[in-house]
Amino acid sequence: MVELVDNMYNYLPSGSEVKMILQYPMEAERSHWGEKNCNNPIDIFFNSAPIELFLSKENPDTIIYSSFRTPNFMRAKKWAKKNGVKFFVYSGEKLLEYGHGSLYMWLKYKFFQYRMRGVDGQIAISNRAMGLYQKYCTAPTIVVPYTFDMTRLLSFTPLEYDGKSLTFLISGRLEPFRDPIYSIRLFADLKKLRPNIDMKLIISGKGSLYDDILKLLDELNIGDCTTWMNDFKEWSEIHEIYKKAHVLLCLQAYGGWGLVIPEAMAAGMLVAGSSGVDSADNLIIDGYNGLYCNTMARDVIIKSMLDVFDNPSEFNSIRRRAKECAKYGDVFHYAKQLVSFIQNNKQ
Repeated sequence: MVELVDNMYNYLPSGSEVKMILQYPMEAERSHWGEKNCNNPIDIFFNSAPIELFLSKENPDTIIYSSFRTPNFMRAKKWAKKNGVKFFVYSGEKLLEYGHGSLYMWLKYKFFQYRMRGVDGQIAISNRAMGLYQKYCTAPTIVVPYTFDMTRLLSFTPLEYDGKSLTFLISGRLEPFRDPIYSIRLFADLKKLRPNIDMKLIISGKGSLYDDILKLLDELNIGDCTTWMNDFKEWSEIHEIYKKAHVLLCLQAYGGWGLVIPEAMAAGMLVAGSSGVDSADNLIIDGYNGLYCNTMARDVIIKSMLDVFDNPSEFNSIRRRAKECAKYGDVFHYAKQLVSFIQNNKQ
């Protein structure tokens, strides 16, 4: 978000100023936000004053509010309307809730519809979220996903693939909703089906399934070909894992945006992403710049993967196209899109 705001200055009228206001203290893992080197002055501070007093003091001409669920949302919207200030909402979440009944979902949609009434525009994190938002809010909508400057990742040289050895990566929290066990079992099946290819696995992540996964690796007899990579001192070091693997497995029934997918594509990996992950749904064209997978069709996934693994030339072509496509999904592109959207809807 800091990079997005920083790059918005490139497209805003001269003399514009953007401030990031936090209504609640930052979590420890986000406390470094204010330390980022930016090209433009960005104030990031915590506001404890009543929202109306704060807004009256700052006197903005545009507000982008980050969530429709926060306690001060309605008060901020009311102040904006009273003072003729444009009010946009970055919901930053899908309205879908897995594991809840139809009554719960109906109430949530109605709540969203009520709160979003009268806003000047809404910002969604994915195409799927945008489609759902537009059912309950008629305001103009744009997609601005989680993204950042991909320049460093785009500079990576992908690990060479010659059809003889292949390294897979599973990266992210080891939690049930991410279903890393699905990907691990799939890897074991692929390894059996292509004994002529030296297949290895890297797992990067921690979570409640850690012990279960250790047992599973022994059960599947793949412990010896599996490496754990979790000893990172800085966030940027995490990206180094993309230099050590050919294929990213991101196969889960549902999830949020999934930043690991555009990161891996920018680094030149072949990404196998499931339709339940929004970034896969937005970015992957099946067979062109990655593999777009339905976790319910396991046999189809395996066949698609083996077809590509058996053709190193096509495998590497897909990775080159993934890298090229990733150039159009970085923070520079979306900062320009967001500024244009706000200016077009301020008339």
